[in-house]
Amino acid sequence: MSRRVILIRSGGLGDFVLTLPLLSRALALYGEAILFTRRAYHSLVSDYSNDLTLKDIDSDLSSLGQILPGSDVISFWQDEEWKRELKTGGARVTYFPQSRPAGKMHVCEAMFSTLRWDWSEEYEKKAWLGDHWQGGGNLWIHPGSGSIGKNAPIHQFVGMARKWLDSKAENGVIFSFGEADNEVLDQFEHQEIFKDRRVQVLRSADLGELKKELSGQAAVFLGNDSGPGHLAASLGIPTRIFFRSTDPKIWSPLGPRVETYESFSEASRIL
Repeated sequence: MSRRVILIRSGGLGDFVLTLPLLSRALALYGEAILFTRRAYHSLVSDYSNDLTLKDIDSDLSSLGQILPGSDVISFWQDEEWKRELKTGGARVTYFPQSRPAGKMHVCEAMFSTLRWDWSEEYEKKAWLGDHWQGGGNLWIHPGSGSIGKNAPIHQFVGMARKWLDSKAENGVIFSFGEADNEVLDQFEHQEIFKDRRVQVLRSADLGELKKELSGQAAVFLGNDSGPGHLAASLGIPTRIFFRSTDPKIWSPLGPRVETYESFSEASRIL
């Protein structure tokens, strides 16, 4: 086995968080790990390990040739020309996990299977960014996602927010929205609850700041199948996720306090 592994991971926030078990295992098996990923994700794993070197996939990939000879490579790009480039560049062994695996195996287990690593059921309950849940009195709702088809109607999230606010006078709600959630944000701003003084709105926070705010303020996270949902779960926060167009058996967040639902008819079990 090479003493160095190079992991190349692009994609959305959820894809990155779901790669953390693979990254952690790679760090345990190799003396050195180099991760090429979006710079926005660096703050999430900057203190992950002294053996981890972070590279910007957009600006640093041109330097890959200098470190490639003799290295093992894990890449989610399936392009045949790319695979040949890695081989001719001197990669010792190359692995190509599927970003969107077929079948009913959880995506993280499928990654491990491709690399012939053993997957443990305990990994599904691990807080991969550390169990940072502090409690707090806020229900954190992220009503958007990377796809409109994943989103439950905004009025259903508003109903859960109202239920939370009505349960205790000191309770608060935080609604967060990402860069792709402008349409959902516009819908929310037309809801009466938008004007409630106990409701905060957070827009497109830096991921390091989002990690900090989630850990310190979220009593419960509620959302669709989205990157922030995976982030919350990986921090140990009680995470309640609604699945509409994706399969929870494959895409469920990993964490110690995760529950998934396939309809709002189960809403009475959530809060």
